[in-house]
Amino acid sequence: DVSGQFTALDGSGITYTFTNCGKTGPDGPSQSSITNSYAGTSLANSVTSLSGMQKWVVPNTGTYFFEVKGAMGGSQNSTYHGGYGAVVNGIIDLQAGQTLIISVGQKGSDDGDSPGGGGATAVAIGTHYDNATPLFVAGGGGGVSQWGTIDYAAINGQSGQNGGSCYGHSSPGTNGNGGTYAGHSG
Repeated sequence: DVSGQFTALDGSGITYTFTNCGKTGPDGPSQSSITNSYAGTSLANSVTSLSGMQKWVVPNTGTYFFEVKGAMGGSQNSTYHGGYGAVVNGIIDLQAGQTLIISVGQKGSDDGDSPGGGGATAVAIGTHYDNATPLFVAGGGGGVSQWGTIDYAAINGQSGQNGGSCYGHSSPGTNGNGGTYAGHSG
């Protein structure tokens, strides 16, 4: 899948799958996009929009298995494919009533000589993004064009706080910040 995703599986076997709700570009989903995307699923009427992110109150106390996927980077054309997003797995104990804030990465733009990087998918615990504590973050893949790398290889999403290798006039992001191109923040 080219978009990011977050899947939570609780101890009773219920799967909750969070997506980008069909969104593209820099903005996250609205409440109507969330409501329409999750209708008829285990997330129906339980996710709210929070400044482009998704807010979910944990329904059951127990141990949850998480799989968090970053989005794929953009491509210049069918010959040069963007990097795949990182995948992070983990197990965490949650209490009913705790709030998770989820930001699901969107695929990088397919834009000629300057394809965009894929968005990271992040899951945090807290009632608002100002006071949330990150639990899992999976970086997005790098965009790639025929001009972007020596061998035209895509850079996949990374685990940890730093981005992968870059070529040319670019520098990877460090300490959770975006990369740069020719000295300009990305």
